[in-house]
Amino acid sequence: MKFDSFILPVILVRTENDDLELIADMFSRLNAAEKRNALGGVFVAFINEISDHELFAKKVRFRNQRYQHKEVAARILLTELSIRNNGKLVDTKKTFLDAMAMNREIEQNHAKKITQDVIKILDTIGKAFEDNDIALSAQGLMVVYYLLFRKAISQNEEHLISRDRLIDFRDDLVRNRKKAEEDIENSIFDYLEFDRLNQQGTNDASSIRERTRIISEYLALTDPQIVITP
Repeated sequence: MKFDSFILPVILVRTENDDLELIADMFSRLNAAEKRNALGGVFVAFINEISDHELFAKKVRFRNQRYQHKEVAARILLTELSIRNNGKLVDTKKTFLDAMAMNREIEQNHAKKITQDVIKILDTIGKAFEDNDIALSAQGLMVVYYLLFRKAISQNEEHLISRDRLIDFRDDLVRNRKKAEEDIENSIFDYLEFDRLNQQGTNDASSIRERTRIISEYLALTDPQIVITP
């Protein structure tokens, strides 16, 4: 279970003549959370508040190196903000996260209300998992889980989501992956697609939407709509 849940990020960079501009850009991306935390502002304070939630303090299994808890908190807050303001998902990439952090125009009370609503959903998520839970090992799934619980709460279907069911889903992914190696025609395409999206482009809005849809259908949530505005 530990082996299957561990994601090893490997990036190979080839540069010619020690391309300093590329190196500087990569350094900036790798240290994005630290730089964003130094910006100050309304949203940075609320990102810090979310990252201090029990879900991050006790439940998740991934470490807080390079402010990774704050990075995930920022992605969740950006997702909720985009749904509230635009009725759709947005990429949770550095450019959009930085734009949110530097937003000086949003009203404090509006940002606070959004943050409070996010925390209520995190409260529900936290109750579903154990401390240092292996089911919460992957950062790339946190926004998907947030949307999943958000949708279930809005439909009064929290009872359909449980830690055991989410682990069952992961086990089914593994079985389907092995089956596809021998008989791809009789494997489940959606599960293969989930695997693919879960390994690349996890911050793309399209990837977040599709993975949320696949898990929602697995758990038999009634409404197929992914983004439900308040």
